[in-house]
Amino acid sequence: AAAGKAAAARRVAMDEELNADSSIHAKDTPLVSVVVPAHDAARWLDECFASVVAQTYPFSRLEVSAYDDASSDDTETIMRAWAVVFSELGVGVAVSGSRWSAANANERANVKPGGIGHGKNVAVRQSRGEVLVFLDADDIMTPRRVETQVCVLLENKHAIVGGSWARYPAGSTEHYERWANTLSDPAGLWLEQFRETTVQMPTWCMLRSVYDTVGGFDEVPPDRGEGEDLVFFHKHIDAFCDAHGDAPLAIEAGKKEPVLPAGDEGGGFPATRPLPLRRAGAAGAAPLLLYRWSPDSGTSRVSRQRLLEIRVNAFTRRVLSKPTWRFFAVWGAGRDAKAFANALDASARRRVVAMLDVDRNKCGRAYANHRWREEDTNERFEIPVTHFEDHAAAERARRATEKDAF
Repeated sequence: AAAGKAAAARRVAMDEELNADSSIHAKDTPLVSVVVPAHDAARWLDECFASVVAQTYPFSRLEVSAYDDASSDDTETIMRAWAVVFSELGVGVAVSGSRWSAANANERANVKPGGIGHGKNVAVRQSRGEVLVFLDADDIMTPRRVETQVCVLLENKHAIVGGSWARYPAGSTEHYERWANTLSDPAGLWLEQFRETTVQMPTWCMLRSVYDTVGGFDEVPPDRGEGEDLVFFHKHIDAFCDAHGDAPLAIEAGKKEPVLPAGDEGGGFPATRPLPLRRAGAAGAAPLLLYRWSPDSGTSRVSRQRLLEIRVNAFTRRVLSKPTWRFFAVWGAGRDAKAFANALDASARRRVVAMLDVDRNKCGRAYANHRWREEDTNERFEIPVTHFEDHAAAERARRATEKDAF
């Protein structure tokens, strides 16, 4: 409560300066709900909620929707105290918890956590905003996060808009942080969609209509490892492709990356050409979010195998379903390539004509898994390991002979 009052006092002192400097004003802004699911987050919540009242976005158009998913610490006490502070500042507030109505300690103990996806869905359902800004209970927004992302979202209403971020503590996952923040926007965000969530969940901002189209997050018990953000990410792209086509960007001769198709001129990316993924903020500039890393975070519960399954299923739906992919090669013959081949279903795996490598010493053999068997003959199925130059030459010859464009 003391932290809340101090933050409120600081905000009142800052209001005049922020309003003068801000590029967004209450009269033309959508209602934004900051969605905060929490489980045993008492040690982080003061910092998290204080970052809400430091936002430059007009308080009259801001709401906090927080849900306590069966916490056993002081999360409920802190949420209730901050609810008072938010109300006093004119920020909308909706807070609840799965154990809050329990009559006694035994009843509270019998209420088990529903998981990260469940917590997000409940917080969204109890919110009112047209725009949803997701915030993990252990993260910290910098003052212009909401304002900056809403400005991008209003020009990209079909997108999940991510944001630039920095690890907290600094340097915790340096390689991942650099990769995520330097992906080109929008091309890199689209091209690397099967590698990772190219816009990271704690920075997501979207219209409620986008959330509703996907149908919310998968709800999986915490002990099973959720991966709910990756599932949502790919369901969103599925829905976008169904509605707008699967080629939001085009290839132009001489260009290193895809660009907007001809006819969409200008330095920006106009709403006339829908895009599924955007990022607010720039690499090297002040981040929009301090993204906390800890060894007990929700992402650490999700196995590599589960994440691979989600990505391969999405790849099968959106890519291998196309007639032009009646056969294909897998780049590489190492651990990741083998894991990908193993994750394919039998029908997709039979379309793999080769695994390609750059080292001729590794070529001329075949990769097989003892579980792979031809359904009709029960014979072992193998994928040849081929040098990429030999495969390219064979493909050129085949295309010339068969007059095949693919």
